[in-house]
Amino acid sequence: MALPTNTINARAKIFSQILDEKVVASLTSGILSANSSRVQFVGGDEVKIPVIKTNGLGNYNRTSGYASSSLEFGYQTKRFRFDRSFKFGIDAMDEDETAGILNTSNALAVFAKQDEAPEVDSARYSSLYADIARLDGRITQYTPDKILSSQSFTMTLGISKTL
Repeated sequence: MALPTNTINARAKIFSQILDEKVVASLTSGILSANSSRVQFVGGDEVKIPVIKTNGLGNYNRTSGYASSSLEFGYQTKRFRFDRSFKFGIDAMDEDETAGILNTSNALAVFAKQDEAPEVDSARYSSLYADIARLDGRITQYTPDKILSSQSFTMTLGISKTL
């Protein structure tokens, strides 16, 4: 007997969330996923990342108090550089012949840990390195004042997918 479509969709959504949590837990770059709920997906190949810009610290004055500052809020649109996937098949006989060990949830858990997480980490770290390399010549030592004053660095609020 086939399950109703709404039941299948509900189970798929829950299963997808659990799998995403497993992947993030396996990432060495998992901290970069902390604010991923704020990212807006646009179609299948773009995301809008919230960006907050400030004009930095000012000198405190006992007479006038805190220095005035300003905030800018906007979105930075990024296009995914990769469109990666995989496909596998497991039938009832596979599960029976392996005493239930070879099933969809076990196969996806192994895939997430052994294949997906290392690839996401690699793509994230290479993107970060490329961004820092683009600053070459403008920053000779990595000190907070030089990095934060660079126009190329803005505070983004996180992303869970590989850009």
